[in-house]
Amino acid sequence: MKKWRIKTLLLVILAFGFLFGGNSPILKASPATTALKVLIITGQNNHDWKTSSPILKQILEDTGLFKVDIATSPPHKGDMESFNPNFKLYQLVVLDYNGDSWSTKTQKAFVDFVKAGGGVVVYHAANNAFPEWKEYNEIIGLGGWGNRNKTSGPYVFWKENKAAQDFSPGIGGYHGHQHDFPVVNRDTTHPITKGLPEKWMHAKDELYSLLRGPAKNLFILSTAYSDTKQSGTGRDEPVLFTVKYGKGRIFHTVLGHAGGEIPPPSMECAGFIVTFQRGAEWAATGKVTLKVPGDFPATNKDFSTPDDVRRWKDFYPPSLKSILKKAATYEYGQSKEILSQLRDYIRSFRNSPESRQHNEEQLLLFLKSNATLAAKMAVCRHLRVIGSEMSVPVLEKMLTRKDTSDMARYALEKIPGDTVDRAFVKGLAKSKGKIRIGIISSLGRRKTPNSVPVLGKLIYNSDSATAVAATTALGQVANSESAKILLGAMNKTKGQLKIQAATSLLKNAELFQTQKNKEMAADIFDKVLAANIPAPLRRVAMRGKIVTAGKNAGKIIIEVLKSKDKEMYSLAISLVRDIFDGTTIQPVCELLLKLPATSQVQLLSVLSLYREPEVLQIVTKATKSKDTGVRIAALNVLGKIGDSSVIDLLTQCAAKSVGEEQTTARKSLWSLKGANIDSTIILNLIRNPDPDIQFELIQSIGERRIFEVKNILFGKASYSGPKSRVAAIQALKVIADPSDLPWLLTILLKAKHEAERQEIGNTIAVIASKIPQENRRANAVKALLPSVKDVKGQCSLYRVLGKIGDNSTLPLLRKALGSNKKEIRDVAVRALADWPNATPMDDLLQIAGQFSSTVHQVLALRAYIRLIGMDKYRSPEGAVRSLKEALALSRRPEEKKMILGILPVFACKDGLNLAESLIKDNEVKAEAKLAVDKIKKEIEKQR
Repeated sequence: MKKWRIKTLLLVILAFGFLFGGNSPILKASPATTALKVLIITGQNNHDWKTSSPILKQILEDTGLFKVDIATSPPHKGDMESFNPNFKLYQLVVLDYNGDSWSTKTQKAFVDFVKAGGGVVVYHAANNAFPEWKEYNEIIGLGGWGNRNKTSGPYVFWKENKAAQDFSPGIGGYHGHQHDFPVVNRDTTHPITKGLPEKWMHAKDELYSLLRGPAKNLFILSTAYSDTKQSGTGRDEPVLFTVKYGKGRIFHTVLGHAGGEIPPPSMECAGFIVTFQRGAEWAATGKVTLKVPGDFPATNKDFSTPDDVRRWKDFYPPSLKSILKKAATYEYGQSKEILSQLRDYIRSFRNSPESRQHNEEQLLLFLKSNATLAAKMAVCRHLRVIGSEMSVPVLEKMLTRKDTSDMARYALEKIPGDTVDRAFVKGLAKSKGKIRIGIISSLGRRKTPNSVPVLGKLIYNSDSATAVAATTALGQVANSESAKILLGAMNKTKGQLKIQAATSLLKNAELFQTQKNKEMAADIFDKVLAANIPAPLRRVAMRGKIVTAGKNAGKIIIEVLKSKDKEMYSLAISLVRDIFDGTTIQPVCELLLKLPATSQVQLLSVLSLYREPEVLQIVTKATKSKDTGVRIAALNVLGKIGDSSVIDLLTQCAAKSVGEEQTTARKSLWSLKGANIDSTIILNLIRNPDPDIQFELIQSIGERRIFEVKNILFGKASYSGPKSRVAAIQALKVIADPSDLPWLLTILLKAKHEAERQEIGNTIAVIASKIPQENRRANAVKALLPSVKDVKGQCSLYRVLGKIGDNSTLPLLRKALGSNKKEIRDVAVRALADWPNATPMDDLLQIAGQFSSTVHQVLALRAYIRLIGMDKYRSPEGAVRSLKEALALSRRPEEKKMILGILPVFACKDGLNLAESLIKDNEVKAEAKLAVDKIKKEIEKQR
């Protein structure tokens, strides 16, 4: 309902004075001699009664069954003695009240009214009211809040297909977050719920739970699951139920929260409105005559979507006539809002045959109107879904008109029935040109059998577009007559029409396959193969022939691979996996090396799925091929199906080949699976002294994580040739652990070549990083350093300290900076420059400013700038201050460019000023301008 309508009703309510026994402030309804008289009690509530009560009045009166008055109580702490509605004048009382206690006189009058047979509807928060009033709680059955507790009665909920009670102590009344939720009708035989779906989706609402009360003569109609994800109880809580009190009937709905959103989603919900109306009629009369609307929000889902919840604008069912009236002037390019309304309306009635028929009638009348073509196209989209044979006469007339043919075809194509087929055939006889071609296409999509003779004649029409369209359509029909016609056309025609006839004939064959008519399909495939048609179509036919051949499929594949028809090889190979298993693959293996190289590569990929010995044997032979692509493919397959017998082959290939072939051989060696693989690799490493073989085997040990061979690796790292030593050192990064650091340091000190020292240092740093305590990672180096006297050894250890980055060793490096030995000073500077974190930044800045060596100054300064850039979460102003210090020490453009590259990371006003100051420096002018632009963009993003 629009806000003005609610407010207008409210002003009328409040304009009336208080009546005593007829002096209550009652909003009079228009006279209705046969209407059921209803009184809504309202005026005080913790919910928005000023919104809800007028809505409830409208909902009831819109049915035409009720005449509704509204009695408004005095305000909170007002004179409740003056509030005495005359209940006897009404057949039904609707409670929308939760406030001050009524007077004893009013309470007695209400109880007498119900006992005597008066109907009651308890709406939402009315079950919060009067926790101490015994009779009221017996009338409403269950209540919540108001300090209700165990003494108020048991909790009632649904469990194991029946109502359950829980007498444990606890609060009465609770709800989680407001949300959409499904309502389950537990009894669809009761007059209120009869005809309703088993499950329907309710719009955003409070889901009351933990209700408790006397629960006498209470019957649960519907429940909703109080989901723990919505802070619920995890129980199926009652949301609609009835109570019998004396001769009175009570309908209790906990749904319909009003407050916050206007209009309230819960009260706009079609499910709430319909059940409220039906519940009110039953409470007043004991029966329900109201029909269930076609757009009632039925659902089969546990979680709602916008399509599942139906909200009625202004609390009244939407009108198709009014929607169509607005849609009549729609043109392409305009807002599609009205089309969305039409779509939502039609879809909401999809589950009601009666409503679908009514909607279809309205849409057909619309097509006869002067509505725009764009609007009629929108309507035809819906007739395509809900249309029946009733739509045929109207659409048939549109079918042969130039401006409506396409939309009529679109709708008719999906409407079932012979009547539609006849309409299309009639239209075909009356049409020509594009309209005729369109109708031909529709006949094909509908697979209309009685159109085959007509379409067969049109294949030979003088208009080539018509002929091709008819040939295409026959491909979709697929019966013996269409196949016969198409076979004749393939043999008689030429060019594009011949190709289309073959294509359609193949389409017929595929459809025959799905119909389990393999014999007819196979016959067509053979005849197409025998025809002079392009290779792609021949491959389709061959595929069909193989698939339909049953037990002979394998034989056909072998014949194809033996033939000279190379264009068929790829197709045949693609079907090998589907036709051959491990017991029958041998004949295919025998053909591998006889095929062209490209076909060998394709077949090798298929053979990688087989682990039979004969497959391994032929793949091994393929590694000796003269074609590089075949060798690489075979090596790749060995990594998937190989066993310990191929280790020598893969190792030799990895050692002797280059490029992609070498890489593939290595990866296959590393990925081999099965028994004895690792043990064979170890045995070969011990047996074969060839340095190239040793290198490959050692590499594979690291990649395969063969930990039991650690001692052998240490031996290789100490005593082998250079190539094997480096490979062993690299493998130890994975295999070794922190307990091996002393051994690695010994190897480091014995290393004779700088490249080896660098590699061992890297390995030591990796192994040290496995120690969880960062300040203990360099303990082994610190312990060894005092005992090493030669400068080279000391330099090696200092270099390792830089790689490890243990902050506890910084004092050692600071001391080394003051060494009287040039080599020690040099390595100390380099170790600090390699440091992995920002701790030694002050040291680096000091070196950059004080060291006499230009090389050391540059190394330290570049490291200092690098470490600033690493700390991306540092305050921009602080980072810029550090960069400014670095700039002051920068003598070369290279360092200035580094600074300019980092400045945008710390975009701020200070950084912008620093970048702008360098625009005057011709050596870095371009970089400075670029930095300024980037910083400005970043600052703009931050605003």
